[in-house]
Amino acid sequence: MLLSGTRWHISLLLALLITLTGVSYYLIVPLSEIAAVIVTTVLCWSSVSLIASHRVSRHYSIYISHGQLMINATFFNMLCAPLAEISHVESGRWAKDALEDAVTIGRGDTANLKLTFHRSVNWLTMMAMIVEPVRDIYLTVEAPELAEARIRKEIEKSTGATILQKAV
Repeated sequence: MLLSGTRWHISLLLALLITLTGVSYYLIVPLSEIAAVIVTTVLCWSSVSLIASHRVSRHYSIYISHGQLMINATFFNMLCAPLAEISHVESGRWAKDALEDAVTIGRGDTANLKLTFHRSVNWLTMMAMIVEPVRDIYLTVEAPELAEARIRKEIEKSTGATILQKAV
C-alpha cells in the first residue's frame, strides 16, 4: 500500500484542509465576503480529490482489465497499456537513485519489477492533462516474482505470445 493510502495520512490531510479553509475564510472575509466564499468553496472541493486519491492508493493499483495493464499510482497518475505492447517483464533490484528519468512507482529505495514496452506508451499525469511517453517502468511491489508470473500468464492468455526471459 502506498503512503497516501494509510488512514492517518488522509486524516491529517483532511484536518489540514479544513483548518486552511477556516483560516482563509476569516482572513479574506473582511476584504470581500464573496471572495471568501469562493476561495473556501474551492478549498472544500479539494477534499473530493484527496479522498479519491486515498481510495486509489489504498486499493492500489496494478491490475489487468480487458487486455490492458492498468497502473494507478495516485488519482492523478495512471498508465493504461495493451498487454501486447509489453516486451519484457523482469524482477530484480534497481536503485531508484540511478533511475533519474525513469517512471518509478512504490515506496523504498529500490524497485523490484521492471516492465519494458515494444514502443512508448503514455503515462498520464495530472488527470491526463500531461502525457509523458515511457518505455520502461520500475515498480516496487510486495511479491515481484508473483507479479512477474501473473503478467506473463495474462500476456500469454490474451495474445498467445510468450515473453522470453532475458538471459542473466
